Amino acid sequence: MLKLKDYGLNENDNETAVYTLMPMVMADQHRSVSELLSNSKFDVNYAFGRVKRSLLHIAANCGSVECLVLLLKKGANPNYQDISGCTPLHLAARNGQKKCMSKLLEYSADVNICNNEGLTAVSAKNFI
Repeated sequence: MLKLKDYGLNENDNETAVYTLMPMVMADQHRSVSELLSNSKFDVNYAFGRVKRSLLHIAANCGSVECLVLLLKKGANPNYQDISGCTPLHLAARNGQKKCMSKLLEYSADVNICNNEGLTAVSAKNFI
């Protein structure tokens, strides 16, 4: 069973842990992500970087459906807005990630949330 400490990480250090988990989420390595999340105290809603995105934003942006579902099941907020006001649904829509969009909607993603430019996920999709 993989644990964050196996990577030399403190399980209470979200900032460091997120950079270990991010490439796994981008590659949709849901089994590894699942093991690491089940054996740690990592906050699935932790927002990182200068744009303050969560791992759910990363999964939606990359089309990592299995990781996206895993994060949602672990309690990730589908309506969390990054610094530009974008939700994971905005990013999935903008990148044509239809499966991610569908899963986010199943978990109550709000289609009416506007980003800082006043665009909903649907209108943001049309500007790309």
